[in-house]
Amino acid sequence: MNRQQYDKIIDLINPKVAPLGYECVEVEWDGTEETLRVYIDRPEGIKMEDCLRVNDLLIESNELDALVPGDYRLEISSPGIERPLRTREHFSRVIGQKIKVRLNERTQNRMEGAGKLLGIDQDDIVSLELPAGVWNFPFQAIRKANVVFEW
Repeated sequence: MNRQQYDKIIDLINPKVAPLGYECVEVEWDGTEETLRVYIDRPEGIKMEDCLRVNDLLIESNELDALVPGDYRLEISSPGIERPLRTREHFSRVIGQKIKVRLNERTQNRMEGAGKLLGIDQDDIVSLELPAGVWNFPFQAIRKANVVFEW
């Protein structure tokens, strides 16, 4: 599956889970296990009961079945402490925290890095403070990003 397919699945799931107070923050396809992992969140955090509730809601979704290839197993999970960052709003929530980013293309001679998120400006340029200095890159170039939990 590619990013566009993931986004279609997220766009399908969010209207179904939003009335219950959840947000689908990311999905992941594990082709080896034929598993669609759906990561949900809410301000209070996620408990096992929340995962079961969303599973019950999505398990019989014909629209979801149409977007996922063949037979698959549905797995609902919390995004964890190193939660994925996908939207501009996700990034805005973690300004000042350490994040890890991988890009689709090189920007300033880099494709990945981890550092303190300084912000995202009105032109959708993300600024990340790395040990070597500030790295600026377009939001649209992000392939994958997540919070880095520091013990």
